[in-house]
Amino acid sequence: MKKNWASLIVFSLLLSAFYPAFSFAQTGSLYITSTPPGANILLDNTPIPKKTNTLLQGVPVGNHKVTLEYPGMLLLRRPMFRPQSRKRRRLP
Repeated sequence: MKKNWASLIVFSLLLSAFYPAFSFAQTGSLYITSTPPGANILLDNTPIPKKTNTLLQGVPVGNHKVTLEYPGMLLLRRPMFRPQSRKRRRLP
């Protein structure tokens, strides 16, 4: 019986040691281009300090709204984008 408890305790310690690695949110990357380059980028209505053409890293996996703004040009919005973990997508 003591051996079973010891095994259970060791298993619990190992599980708790590795659990934080599984609990972090997954992220992806967005490579955003525009013609002409230099458009302002908003991700979920939040301004990004970079301008196009650029790579945004660390974007949480899920639905996002990407907006590009450039003076004198039409506003471009992409409402449904789901970056996947460890994959890159390119917005036209």
